[in-house]
Amino acid sequence: MVPPFRGPGPAARAALHRVPVVPRGLPDQHGLGSGATRRASALRDAGFPVADHAEWADHRPWQRERHRLGGARSCADTLSAFAQPAPRRCGRCPPFRLTCGVTKGAAAERARPAGHRGGGRTPGQHGPTMRILFVCHAFHPSVGGIESSALLLIREFQALGHELRVITDTPLGESEELAAFPVLRRPSLTEQWRQATWAEVVYQHNPSLNYLLPLLLKRRGAISVHTWVSRTDGRRGLRDRLKLGWLARWPVIANSRAMARALPMPATVIENAWDDQVFHAEGAGGFEARSGAVFVGRLVSDKGAIIAVQAIASLHDAGHAIPLTIMGEGPERAALTAEAQRLGIAGLVRFVGRQAPEGVAGLLRAARYLLVPSLWEEPFGIVALEGIACGCLIVATDGGGLADAVGGAGLLVPRGDVDAMAAAITRLEADATLRSRLEAARTAHLAAHRPRVVAERHLAILAAGRLGRSVPRAASQVQ
Repeated sequence: MVPPFRGPGPAARAALHRVPVVPRGLPDQHGLGSGATRRASALRDAGFPVADHAEWADHRPWQRERHRLGGARSCADTLSAFAQPAPRRCGRCPPFRLTCGVTKGAAAERARPAGHRGGGRTPGQHGPTMRILFVCHAFHPSVGGIESSALLLIREFQALGHELRVITDTPLGESEELAAFPVLRRPSLTEQWRQATWAEVVYQHNPSLNYLLPLLLKRRGAISVHTWVSRTDGRRGLRDRLKLGWLARWPVIANSRAMARALPMPATVIENAWDDQVFHAEGAGGFEARSGAVFVGRLVSDKGAIIAVQAIASLHDAGHAIPLTIMGEGPERAALTAEAQRLGIAGLVRFVGRQAPEGVAGLLRAARYLLVPSLWEEPFGIVALEGIACGCLIVATDGGGLADAVGGAGLLVPRGDVDAMAAAITRLEADATLRSRLEAARTAHLAAHRPRVVAERHLAILAAGRLGRSVPRAASQVQ
């Protein structure tokens, strides 16, 4: 049995007072480039003496402590802690680690070498940084709203100085792995335990029963809900009830007011962001310079593309020839093509297949209208935000979270109502005052959904969880 590690012995402390030794080639048993390895690199950059890997064996005090550790923690974790100039325990570190780098008092803070970040805990403009284990069942290279919103949050978390590792159930397949942060795909329970030990907080981007262990072990974090916790017919099966029981234990974030109302526990509403680096109106013309309508989405019955085709046919019959571009792929494409031919508008309907985000943005910047005719209740509807950001006027159905996504920058119509969708387009074609009102609402609506704003609201909840604080009751209620 490996004895517990209780810190360096007297000989090791004496040796470390003489000279801090930071070896190159530190072993990284996690295989992820641990934070300790980066801290050791920072110490080398700050001017500490550096020993080659082969020189370790001559430092018998360190060797003794290394054997006492018994491999339960990475050698790099312990050595980098030994080498810190003011190794006082901060009060939050577990027993197997000397210090996380947070020293107490101004004198200790001044004692740090220039440039030393203290294990990523130095307060900055946006508060102390955190080590975040980001658990997302559906992730790159899979494509969808959950996946895109996850990538946006990760991008902003990293930009604010936080350290990320991702756990996902999505296999990589033949796609190229993301290089900006470590991604663990279908990790074992042992690997999940290791990552929970590394993390300060655990964030689940949509609840997943496959990856309960990290949050159970860490007991610091939050869960966001991005899709309905029920079957397609609204009933709740065993897995749904288990997910709700799991959610009741943690701070919950809902991505729309409709989602929060559907949950049986309090939830903080933080609506999704859109990718403002791709979807914007720069270089786009005004209303008169644009033409036609666009549908963006999977070609499945729930998305209601057939309603858009029928609305365009209704407008054509009324004397308004408005072309429709359909972006996306799916099993309904053949039926949509046949419907356009049956209605006599095959020349007005163009299928362009699946497009890269930049291609979608380019087509949106050229269109007058984005049609979102979903027949099911969308949990949110990021595509509406993307259309608004590109300068489109939005005509969407009123189910689920689409009302939050559209805000005051578009028109809502009843689900499945072809005539109502055609009438809304007719109103927008004729009423310049209405168009101006919708365009005026665009700026404020987009400002509330910028990625940095959304990420900082998530981080506020995670920071409270890291300190063991609960989310304030007022913030947990649906407005």
